[in-house]
Parts: sequence; structure tokens; C-alpha cells
Amino acid sequence: MSDSQLSLYNTKIKRGEARPRVRLREITLRQIGHMEAELTMTEKMYLLRELAESGVAETIVWGADDDADELVRRKNDEGLPIGIGFYGKSFFRKEWLATLEKAQKCGADFVCLNGRGAEFALEQSGWTQQEMLKASNDAVAEAKDRDLTVSMGLYGFPQTVLGFVEEFGAAMGEAGADRIYCPDSLGVASPQAMATVVATLRSVTDVAIEAHCHNDFGLGVANSIACVEAGADFVEVFINGMDPERCGIAALDEVATALEKLYGVDTGIKLERLTELSRLHERLTGMQMAPNKPIVGERAFNYRVAPVQGHGEARHDSFYGSPRVTPFDPADVGNSRHFMLGKYSGPNEVRKRLDDFGLDVSDERMDRLVELVRLHGARTRMSVSAEELAHLAAVVSK
Repeated sequence: MSDSQLSLYNTKIKRGEARPRVRLREITLRQIGHMEAELTMTEKMYLLRELAESGVAETIVWGADDDADELVRRKNDEGLPIGIGFYGKSFFRKEWLATLEKAQKCGADFVCLNGRGAEFALEQSGWTQQEMLKASNDAVAEAKDRDLTVSMGLYGFPQTVLGFVEEFGAAMGEAGADRIYCPDSLGVASPQAMATVVATLRSVTDVAIEAHCHNDFGLGVANSIACVEAGADFVEVFINGMDPERCGIAALDEVATALEKLYGVDTGIKLERLTELSRLHERLTGMQMAPNKPIVGERAFNYRVAPVQGHGEARHDSFYGSPRVTPFDPADVGNSRHFMLGKYSGPNEVRKRLDDFGLDVSDERMDRLVELVRLHGARTRMSVSAEELAHLAAVVSK
């Protein structure tokens, strides 16, 4: 099925080339410390393989983690096509020096260090802007002396005055930083605000920009896309959006699918693996997503066919039975479409679901089955499941 049902007014992102590229960094391994679950090395490596197979460009761990270097070495030994970086804080000199040394020794692909830019965060830390700028410069210089790829950022970029955003971006570019890390650390920015910050950085430097958008106002995906529109080259994401810190960050599946299908951006993600990756993440972490979550939710492509009243009698409109009324083919993201059975279902819908499950009910018993399906849906206020339909079919067949 084509995507011809998408809006006529979607606008593709252009950057001069035929199709712009943006790479995604999935950060589950960095955020394990916030989870109830603790992953073994075997589980971490399994997740790494699945991320690599799905086309995720990078992941990241805390440089201070005890097994961070072992994870990198194992990844390198296997030759997995995914980058692993170390994360740390640029204002803890002893910590970032240790992180850089560990990264150099084990062969980490990059280091991301984060300072503080928002005035309230600087005040709480007892730092000035210039002290933070010097610490960031020192860390970049040390990283480049060690021949490391380094990203440097500021906590609370959207709450940082634009004058300091410009000064920081220009200084990091001049210092030799490979990337600038731009997090909406509290999830308090609008898409327009994130676009302003990224565009301001882009106006003073040519180095790559990384976006990290929390979802506290439900805008994580929208903000990530706004960052890409403004010039961001990397987006940090989380499978299912289930970063355990507060409301999570932008969901891998939603960012990738929206950028690919709505904006024409090449993310490198194999979309058909997204649902499988989502289910794996639930099993590994114990963090369960809502069933109606976009893209990968169990009910993301469900439809209930309801009767339409007309000319004094009930009739069933076949429009919603068409695959054209899904946003796109669910198979594109490894998901599937289901018809929900309940109080409005008719014989056509019930017969289709029977066929889906390999069940058979004679025509003369179909009216009774439809009646039971409607009663069950009304009483339970839930869609009739496959198991329940099988039970009802067995009841009427006796």
C-alpha cells in the first residue's frame, strides 16, 4: 500500500541534497540507573545487536559505569555497526578526565559532556557563564588531545539566554568540538523555542548538532522534528519513549516514522523492525507502553466498524473496512491491523475475525454469534478478544 493517504500539505525537509540524513541515538543503556530493571551484560549485548540490526546509529552509557569499557570492547570485538559513546558532566573535572581516559583506552566512539547553561542551574551550582565556558573549552581540548570525538552541551539550553547560546556555540566550534549537544532537559520548550535554539547554534557554527527532547508537555517528538527542521543532525530517542525519568523523551518509533514518511528524511532506521524492537524493550525493562501508543501499540491500527443510521434502517458502512483508512500500511513498521468486535459489530466483521483466527461457524448460527458478541462487548465495555470470540463460537456451535 502506498502512502497516498498522507496529507497533501506535508512539506519535506530540504538541506540542499536530494534527501537529508539525520541519525538517531537510542539511550536506554544510559538510563538504566533510573529503572527498576537491571540488565546483565548478556542482555545489554543482545539489545545492542537489535539496535544495530534496526539501523540505530549510536547508543550511549555513563562513562562512570563499571562495565562501560567492557561493553565497548565486546561491541568492537563483534564488529557491531553501532557507535557507543560515554556520557559525563563537564563541570566535574575529575569525573570527565576519568571518562576521557576510559574512552581512549577501550575505544569508545565518542564522548558527550554536558554543562549547565540556564541561569537558575548556574546559580544553583555556584558557577558563572564564563567559568562554565572555560570548563567546556578545557574538556574539549583534552578530548582532542586524546584524539576523541567529543560532543559538548549545556543543561537547559532552551532556558539559556541567546547571547550565551551564540557565545557557547561559536566557542565550541573554535575549540574543535565535533558536535554540540542541545538538550531540552526539563521538557519545557515549544517546537518554536527548540527551533530558535538550534537555528541560533547553526548560525554560529558548522559542527553537528544533537537534540535531546523530553516529553513533559507531550511535545518530545514535535520538538525533535523542529530541531531537525532547524538544522540538527542527531536526535536522541528512547524505544517507546519510555525513558523512566519523568515523562520520558521522544520515542524512537515515532521520530523515525514521522521523519521518514512525513518529512522525507533518511534516518537509517529499518522501520519494519520497530514493533519487534518495542516488544523486546518491554520484556527487557518491564516498562509497559499504552496499548494505543502510536506506531507500535497493539491497538495503533485497530478499527471498530459501526453501523450508520440511514433511511430508517441500520446499515454497515464498508469505508472503515478499507486498508486506505490507516495512516499507512501497518506492515511498514512491523505492526498489524485489527478489527475490534463489540456492541456494533455485524456478521461481516464477525465472519472476518473468524476467518482471521481459522474458526468456522455455520450461516444459520451466525445471527446468534453476532448477538453474543454484541452483548459481551456492551457488558464488558471492551473489544472481544480472539480467545473470547473462540469461546462464543464454540458455545453457539454446540
